[in-house]
Amino acid sequence: MRERRALVVAGAAMLAVAAIYLAVRPSSDSPPLSDDPIALARRLRAHPADWHAASALTEHALDARVPNRFALWHAAHDAAMRLAPMREAPRMELVRAALFHWRELSAADRRAALDTLGPLMRDEATFFAMARPIFDLTGNVAFLRRWNPGSERALTLMRDLAAINGHFAEYRALRADVIRQRTIEFRQKLPSLAPPDIIGQLPPPPYSTDDEPLLRDALAELHRRPLIEDPRHSAELDAFVDYALRHHLQPLDGIDSIVQMPGAVSEVTRYRLARLIGNEAAAFDIRIHAKGELAEPRGVWQHLREENCVNGASWVDREMSGPASIAIETVKTDEVPPYVEVYLDDARVAEGEIGKRGTFAVPASAGMHRLRVQVPNLLTRNGAARLVRVVSVVP
Repeated sequence: MRERRALVVAGAAMLAVAAIYLAVRPSSDSPPLSDDPIALARRLRAHPADWHAASALTEHALDARVPNRFALWHAAHDAAMRLAPMREAPRMELVRAALFHWRELSAADRRAALDTLGPLMRDEATFFAMARPIFDLTGNVAFLRRWNPGSERALTLMRDLAAINGHFAEYRALRADVIRQRTIEFRQKLPSLAPPDIIGQLPPPPYSTDDEPLLRDALAELHRRPLIEDPRHSAELDAFVDYALRHHLQPLDGIDSIVQMPGAVSEVTRYRLARLIGNEAAAFDIRIHAKGELAEPRGVWQHLREENCVNGASWVDREMSGPASIAIETVKTDEVPPYVEVYLDDARVAEGEIGKRGTFAVPASAGMHRLRVQVPNLLTRNGAARLVRVVSVVP
């Protein structure tokens, strides 16, 4: 087990070094330097103003077979920073060396390496090249949260890393950050998007009440500039229209053309929209050409995977007599337990990690409701499906 962990750490370090190389490649302007630390030290002694040599020595000093290689590493980096304080190369060389020798470093040297790398992570390309390798090596979500570029893509990456690896408090915080930043970016882009691209910029479904402000903005913009062609994003469009119909969002005149677009959304959704807007001719046409039932299935869980399990999100539309509890059991996972979110009519009402089995309260009133179970850490760290099963829903 200890040997396996050592191999994992070594692999993560190599991946991190490769990512840094791709993110900040050495300039082709300078002649190639030796990777022999002794040769580099001699060059620097002969040319004390050569920051290239000092930077290269920073990268290779820890490979030197000398008793004071850590002192040499620090001295080389100090020299490189004095000679080229505004350049990134000396900083990246320090980080490369630190990551490759991570297990040999003191806690102080590890902190210094991360402090050096941190400001560079504000660059979008560097962040996406480095985030996963750094997390694999350090498991430090706080570092990524502090130094990320702040975009929705960066926040989403961190949210998913936190969920998959069992950092559930960080996952909840990042989930809120993603929703906030996604809404900001969507509103900034919205006036310049063509109507089909508005649908393409919607977040992945299923949607919750957290997404409703963004969905309302999309409806309002499509009211001003209606959708007149199939946007070719059937999953997003179907979920968008379904949410709008079930939650009585308005206005719908920017999307009513969908009833005349076979294939843009499901036949059920087209039929429901046609009926709601009073287009009985379109509703009749959809009904006579339908290949299946045009009613929402009731009492049957949807989107289940193997062994009737939830992987991602599954839901049921069912009659409920009042408050209930839902029992969920783990079917397949790794050392990280599944994290379960329970939604009632698209509002998150319960959540938490479960061991072999967990029970959650569902504060329902009497009537028809949509009950959804969602597993945000749907994959294990090895990329296998993490599965849970709904055991019961009882009053």
